[in-house]
Amino acid sequence: MYKCPNCGAELNFDIASQKLSCEYCLSQFTPEELNQLGQGKKVEPEEDFYEAEIFKCPSCGGEITGLKGAMLDYCPYCSASVMLEGRTGKIKSPVKIIPFKLTRAQAAQAFTQFASKNHFAPKSFYKSHATDSFRGIYMPYWSFNATSNGPINVDEIEVLDHSQGRYDYYYKYKLTGNLDMSATGEIHDAAANLPDEISTNLGVYDTKDIVDFHTGYMSGLYADMDDVPPEVYWSESNTNAKNAMESVIKNRIKDKMGEDDRIKGAGTASFKTNIKFDIETKSDLFMYPVWFMSRKTNDRVPRICYSAVNGQTGQVTGDLPVDMGRFSIQWIITSLILAAVIGLLFTVRPMQLMAYTCLADMIAGLMYYYQCKKVSIKEQHFNDVGYLAVYNGEGKPVSSAENNKRLKDMTGNSASYGCLLSMFVTIVVFFTAFAGGSSAVRASISSLILSAIGLVYCAFLTLKSRKYIQAATALKATHGYLWLNISLLICLAVRIWNPHGDLPWYIASVVAGIACALSFFELIKAHNLLTSRPMPQFNRPAREGN
Repeated sequence: MYKCPNCGAELNFDIASQKLSCEYCLSQFTPEELNQLGQGKKVEPEEDFYEAEIFKCPSCGGEITGLKGAMLDYCPYCSASVMLEGRTGKIKSPVKIIPFKLTRAQAAQAFTQFASKNHFAPKSFYKSHATDSFRGIYMPYWSFNATSNGPINVDEIEVLDHSQGRYDYYYKYKLTGNLDMSATGEIHDAAANLPDEISTNLGVYDTKDIVDFHTGYMSGLYADMDDVPPEVYWSESNTNAKNAMESVIKNRIKDKMGEDDRIKGAGTASFKTNIKFDIETKSDLFMYPVWFMSRKTNDRVPRICYSAVNGQTGQVTGDLPVDMGRFSIQWIITSLILAAVIGLLFTVRPMQLMAYTCLADMIAGLMYYYQCKKVSIKEQHFNDVGYLAVYNGEGKPVSSAENNKRLKDMTGNSASYGCLLSMFVTIVVFFTAFAGGSSAVRASISSLILSAIGLVYCAFLTLKSRKYIQAATALKATHGYLWLNISLLICLAVRIWNPHGDLPWYIASVVAGIACALSFFELIKAHNLLTSRPMPQFNRPAREGN
């Protein structure tokens, strides 16, 4: 913690002036000026650690750091308003840092504009008293630099000269040489507590504002822990760097070939084999600014919604659930208007009405299936490589390539293809049955097929969704498929009965419509699960240096 040289009061980093400021005597100092006055110093790259206060939340176990002597009474990860337990420790020094450029007020305004555009978002999420909960946190990122200084071999390059009959004539080349190239700027989240989708949605940072790390930029602010090892991202980073280099090499070779008078205008070069060269990747720890806020939902089993604002560019991301009350009112109004318009402008036969509601049920079932799939993936952290690298319980990191394989094994494609095929068949049957001018007999047979397909289709989705519902604890309270299957069973029974009066058809249509509405409400519940996360319980492994 820095002290004012003039009055001895605490100095905090002032974002507007980009200096450390004293709120009592209004003095301001740059980090370099404080160095000259004997307070603090820039952390040199060869110095591995600096002293800081490490705060641990007694509720969730999340850890966050501040300069020595700081205090924290609010957990940014579980929103607990308790005094966090602090201890002095040593933190790995980042190489570079981008200081905050946006103030808390500017971040809150950006988030309010973002959230207010979502018509169904709860107003409590972006009222002024809520946005006051934003905390300035420096998030750690691994920055990867790949270089290649060595031999390169391009085994075979073919350039089409001309074609004659069934034969193509090519110029063929082989190239060897030395390569001196680098690829920089790829970054990956180094904090397991920060969800990867939040980190990705914060957008890119502009490195024009990057400076050497100095603890003065952290005064009055906080930083998350860098607990995701860089090895987790090496495979992905190497692949991306090599692909980028290959693309540049190919373009340069094509440009050079275009200057060759013998083949000018002959055609485009095609690379038949891989370009062979070796790369070396290094990683450095950087700190980037984020305004971070967590909100606890009012559900019987509370969950957490995270919101974040890029502290440099103002890019906003956040978990915005749907307000069920506002959605219900909008649903009722829209349904009444739609029913009135259809009743006034169209003549709908009872059999057609039941077919429309069956089709709506099937569409709702497909949406519900995909929503359950997304919730299950999120609840198991398949979309959060950093979290799995630290908290997977296996004692070893999970690389991004391994995570992608696990995700593919878990989801598969058979259910997705089956859903799309079933919907395609259903839509064909539907329009064949009820297109203008179709005969009553044809419509009757097609409606029977449609009802049967609908029931089998929703039963298929129910079975395929069991593994997702069983894997995600929060989904076990949802019953969207129950209503859809019951309603489609009733519709199929009415169609097989084929009564002459209109009343049974209308009753079946109403039941199917109510089931569709109930499934959509269950869909909103699943959406709210998707835009929130369980109350965190971090169990961070001990690390050297702390």
